This record gives sequence, structure tokens and C-alpha cells, in this order.
Amino acid sequence: MDRPKRRLKVIEVAGTPHEMGLQYGAQCQEIDKLFEILRQAAGLDQGAALLAAEKFIPYIQGYSPDIMDELRGIAEGARVDTRQVVFLNIWYELGLRGFAGCTSYAASAPATRDGELIAGQNFDQMPQMEGMLVMLKMKPAQGPRILALTMAGMVGLIAINSAGVTVDGNFLAHRQFTGFTPGVPHMIWLRQAQASVNIGRAFGAIAGAKRSGVAVNALLGSRQGDIVDIEVTPNDLGILYPNRGFITHSNHFYTERLKPYDMIGAIYPDSIIRSQRLAELMEKNHGKISVEVMKGLLQDHNNHPESICRHLDPEIPASLRMKTVASIISHPKEQKMYIAWGNPCENEYLEYQL
Repeated sequence: MDRPKRRLKVIEVAGTPHEMGLQYGAQCQEIDKLFEILRQAAGLDQGAALLAAEKFIPYIQGYSPDIMDELRGIAEGARVDTRQVVFLNIWYELGLRGFAGCTSYAASAPATRDGELIAGQNFDQMPQMEGMLVMLKMKPAQGPRILALTMAGMVGLIAINSAGVTVDGNFLAHRQFTGFTPGVPHMIWLRQAQASVNIGRAFGAIAGAKRSGVAVNALLGSRQGDIVDIEVTPNDLGILYPNRGFITHSNHFYTERLKPYDMIGAIYPDSIIRSQRLAELMEKNHGKISVEVMKGLLQDHNNHPESICRHLDPEIPASLRMKTVASIISHPKEQKMYIAWGNPCENEYLEYQL
């Protein structure tokens, strides 16, 4: 039986940061709806949500005036308050990390069939977020072109760029969570990493940020085959490198000195299973990993429903249910992303060209 071929909305923008923002906002009517979803999930009224966002603006402005111009442009194009757009980009800082769990990976020589880098992830979210996903195709006046899977009004999630840099990631949970303390939001430094001309500068975009009080894992790759995984806390970084040409990550810390901060057992105990399971599947396919192979591995249902291909669990409260809302395979040499919108076991992977 053929699986549905669901194509994501593609938003193409070009020009200066403000011009790209204007075009993005004008084409993204979902921004208001997503603001309401996240505001309610955070338990804030509109005034409190806007006040929370306002506190982060000086940090964004100081870190990247260009990205702040882009955010203002998005708001102008969508005809909403700039603080609403900023709010969309600080949702994790507001304590909503309990609504995201992902399994990411990257592989290159000698693990891949052709020696080229393949990277990506299954992106797990609360189900109402599935309809908020968009593909953002950016052609900035300066810097690499970017192809990003993101959510309405957000500037950075999962991406490749024309310089061959890939950016994937996972949310982490640590005992010193201070997300309510303003700093540069993780969505902002991810966006800066996506605009980098090489993997070293992408790392610098993360390491050099005066980060907010959250923990995030960033998995970076390059067309040249470099892979580095960065476990990010507000005041520290844990660096991981691939073994035998590949690496996997989910929602717990691997770095020894950061493990004491880990509180994943209380939130996503399945994280311990998903990352190891994907690593075992990739090892079994060592030297043969390709886009087609990864399509099969990302449909794995071991430990169902909290599997690599995650499904809704009817036995837990509806407010806590998550599923895989997109499955992503990036091939930077081809400058393509292959994405199944929804669970990959139920939806076909479609090709998106940078």
C-alpha cells in the first residue's frame, strides 16, 4: 500500500535579514496560531507572554543585530507584535522542554556507502505542532543559502546550507535549569550556526553565545565529512566525536562531567533506549549506510510507542503525548533534505532541494 506523499509548505525568501523576515512573515499565517498554542502550553496570558519575550530582546540584539532585524521583519510581514515572534523563539527557555524529544544521527566515511556525510533526525513533538511545520528556503544577500525545517515564525531548527554545513539537535534536561533567566535563546544561536560558512564557525556561533539557562544538544556535520556533537548547558560545553564514522544522540547527556546534571530519567527514560538502538542499527549497516538505508532505520518501532519512530501513547495524559512529526535525512553534497512529514512508517519521504 502506497504511503501518503505529504509535501510541506515551502517559504522562499531572499535579500537582507529584514527583507527575508518580511517575506517569511507575509507567507506564514500560522504564526498567530502557534503563538496561542505555546502561550497556553506555558500557562501564560498574553501580557505575561509578551513581557517574557521582551526580556530576551537585548540579548538577541547584542548577539546578532541581523537576526533581530529578521525577527522584526517576520512580525511586520505577519502583522503581529515583534514580541510575539520572539516568544515563538524562546519556547524552550520558558520550560516547554517537556514537549520535545528527538533522535539524531550523523554518518560519514567509513560508515556510509559512498563515503559522503548523511545526517538528520526524527523530530518528536506534541501532535498539534505537526501542522505548524514549514520549509524555509533562504537566499540571504550575504552568506550561504539555507534550507531549514522549522515551525511557523521560528528562525532555526534543522537545516543544511550551501557551504555544506548540517545542523541537527535534541533537547536535554539538566538539574540547573534556569531557562527563565534571559540570555541568547537556543533558537537564535542555532540560526547563527546554520548561516556559518564552515563547521568551525558553526561551533563558534554556539560557544560564543551568552546562552540562556537551558540545555540543548547540537549535532553538526560538514560536506567534507567532519562530525562534532556538542552538549550545551548555560555555562559549559561537552564535545563528542563519532566512533567508526557515525554518532547518534537522543535526550540524555553522554559527556561524563555533565552526566550528574542529567534528569532525563524523570522526563524521557526512553531516551536511553532510542539512541543506543539507532547506534546498533547503524552498526549493523556499517559501510552500507545511505539515504535509503536511513529511511528504513528511522521507522524502527523497538520499545513502541516510545520508539525511534515515536507514536502517541494513549495511556498517558493527552497534554504529555508526543509523536514523530517529521523524519529528516540530509545529504549536504547533494544539497538535499529528504523529509517524511509525520511518522515515517506512515508517510513517504519527499525530496527538498536547497
